[in-house]
Amino acid sequence: NAPLVPLPFSLDTTVMSLSALKSDDDDVVEDDINETTSKMEEIHEQPREQEPRGRFDLPANELVEKFNATIPFEQRVCPFDIKDSQTHAAMLARQGIISEADAQAICRGLDQVAEEIRSGKFVFTVKDEDIHMAIEKRMTEIVGPAGGRLHTGRSRNDQTTTSTKMYLRHVIREVQAAIRGLQAECVAVARANADVIMPGFTHMQTGQPILFAHWMMAFFWMLERDFTRFGDLYKRMGRCPLAVSYTHLRAHETLSDLV
Repeated sequence: NAPLVPLPFSLDTTVMSLSALKSDDDDVVEDDINETTSKMEEIHEQPREQEPRGRFDLPANELVEKFNATIPFEQRVCPFDIKDSQTHAAMLARQGIISEADAQAICRGLDQVAEEIRSGKFVFTVKDEDIHMAIEKRMTEIVGPAGGRLHTGRSRNDQTTTSTKMYLRHVIREVQAAIRGLQAECVAVARANADVIMPGFTHMQTGQPILFAHWMMAFFWMLERDFTRFGDLYKRMGRCPLAVSYTHLRAHETLSDLV
């Protein structure tokens, strides 16, 4: 082993030298620090409008809550988040992690939440931060302590990513259906104008004569490429992201036949 190289100075001497550099300005700074600390202690003793979150002691500013909230545009994910949670509860019960009674209570509570959302009775608030927290909180209010066990073996990132992928798969099928409808219109217009001749264009100049039907069918095949791209995306969105965290690998092994 290489010998330790001695420091070119003494730590004790350095500390003493720094202490000797203290000036009257340092006393002023120290007084300012003490005054600021005193004011912060007074703020901490004031009553709070809401419970502190995480590592912060003071309530969040209303503007910050609205800026961070995703509920206004996330409500469309509700049915998929509920289905995701019901599947997760069934897995937990099957593995003996929670009781069958708790799983059934959770699923019934989520069904009630879904009905409240459909009927417009569900109260959305930005204080819940996201739709996943809002649904889980309301479900727990309905079923009691059993609702708190739904979060077992699943991180919030697992949950949000899964429900978002489920939503995207649903929307992709809707988009593909719309593409097929537009392609059908292209074919119909082409057939109705099969004898119409038009000039072809290349580099903004007229080229050889073509059929209008051929021009319309070019759009058909453009849309077909879009359709197949969405098909590829649909497959990728089908890869289950649950249990990507190393702490949830056991749960991941049990989900393939449920999700």
